[in-house]
Amino acid sequence: MRRAAAQGEHGAAAGLAPHPPGARAAGRGGQHRGGAGDKYASMPSLHVAWAVWCALALYPVVRHWALRALAVAYPLATTLVVVATGNHFFLDVIAGVLVACVTWVVVTRAGAWLTVRIATRRAGRNPPARIVT
Repeated sequence: MRRAAAQGEHGAAAGLAPHPPGARAAGRGGQHRGGAGDKYASMPSLHVAWAVWCALALYPVVRHWALRALAVAYPLATTLVVVATGNHFFLDVIAGVLVACVTWVVVTRAGAWLTVRIATRRAGRNPPARIVT
C-alpha cells in the first residue's frame, strides 16, 4: 500500500510520470486534449535552417580546416538527428535549407546595397578636394 501511494496513480515515482494527468498521448488509450496537433507545424525545419545559417556565417570567417569541417558537419548532423528522431521529414529539411539560403542571399545583397548607398551619400556630402595643377 505504501508503495502504490508513493508511485502515484500513473505507476511512476512522483515527478517522473511520462505524461501529466489527463494529457496522455493520443492513440495510447488516454485522452489527448486539444486534438492531434498540427501536422504542418514542422514545415520548414527551422532546426536545419538555423544550422545552415550558422555554417554559412562561420565558414568564410574560420580559416582552420578542422573548424570548417565542423561548420559543415553541424547541419549534416542536425539533419540526421531531426529525421532519425521523427521530428521532421526530408522535405522539411530541404525546405529549411532553402529558407536559410534564400535568407542569406537576401541579407548579403541588402547589406552590400546599403553599404554602397551609405558610401555614396557620404561622398556626396563631402566631395574630395580638387587638386589644381
